[in-house]
Amino acid sequence: MNLVFLLIIILQGGFFHTGDIGEIDSEGKLHIIDRKKNMIELYVKGRSVWVSAGAIENFFLSGLSDKIRHIFLHGERTQSCCIAVVVLQPHYFNSSSLNTSTLHSLQQVLLEDMKKVGEEAGLDDYAIPQGVVIENDPTFEWTVQRGLLTATNKLCRGRLLLHYKLAIDLAYTQLGGN
Repeated sequence: MNLVFLLIIILQGGFFHTGDIGEIDSEGKLHIIDRKKNMIELYVKGRSVWVSAGAIENFFLSGLSDKIRHIFLHGERTQSCCIAVVVLQPHYFNSSSLNTSTLHSLQQVLLEDMKKVGEEAGLDDYAIPQGVVIENDPTFEWTVQRGLLTATNKLCRGRLLLHYKLAIDLAYTQLGGN
């Protein structure tokens, strides 16, 4: 590729595009606050709103660490809410007695817990998941070897979406398209 052409693309508008999102404070200093690829766009009350998926995931991981081992937040720009895909802590449920009824009960309890801790922390309603997909195999791990985590243990969002796409679509359908 032509180096000049590459530089023109990288320096569009006089900025070096890294994929980071930052804010400039009152002293003119730039603070990196997130990655563009970790942002979710939702359509809420006639306007687009942006949610930092990583920040919300970390919030729920710390607030519900007794229940949640892994969490992946997914949102779509045509929806007004997000869906959480979770792998529960092994001690939280008995897989031998897992059926549709117990899975639904676990989803409801988890949604109530997320709503409670989210509201207590002052999260916007649209940042609190309205649907939950639970990985029903408690031995299933999101790992680098499975391609669901990077070498630095960050989520591979695209691969997680592919893995759980049908379940996420079903969750949105159950919400009525929201």
